[in-house]
Amino acid sequence: RDSRDLLEETMERLNHAASFQPDIACLPELFPNRPPEPVPGPVTERLAAWAREHSCYVVFGLKTKTGRRVFNSAVIIDRGGQVNGLYSKIHPTEGELKEGTAPGRVDPPLFETDFGIIGVQICFDINWWDIWKQLKQRGARIVFFPSAYPAARQLSALALMNQFYIVSSSMRGSSK
Repeated sequence: RDSRDLLEETMERLNHAASFQPDIACLPELFPNRPPEPVPGPVTERLAAWAREHSCYVVFGLKTKTGRRVFNSAVIIDRGGQVNGLYSKIHPTEGELKEGTAPGRVDPPLFETDFGIIGVQICFDINWWDIWKQLKQRGARIVFFPSAYPAARQLSALALMNQFYIVSSSMRGSSK
């Protein structure tokens, strides 16, 4: 894995994307490649300022810290630059568990946005299809999938089975 801090590079790309006036930007799992931080923290504040300036939601993957616990999380920032919510990966990989990453709560939260109710799943969570079905049953219209890998066919199958949109952003391969 690349050891560079990718926040500045990502901000440049977001600034370029702003010319398209997006309603939402979704960044990959653990994109900044930084040590764990609380929410709000430096990365959240930087992306919140961008969201506010461009009236755009931002969903981004971040290693978060709550007390002594570390999570692989996705933070949702609203158009006004406020934290709309936080989802922590339910199923960390064995490697993440060995590094001290804790699993998130089993009942994933939903988030209200001005374009509908959204859910989030992160990377390895893709393998537990019952959670995806639960998101649909609870009203999710779109599920965001920040990930380290694209999971292309699995995402297409989950979108079809659950009749909702999935927006993915991966560290490698294609996002869709």
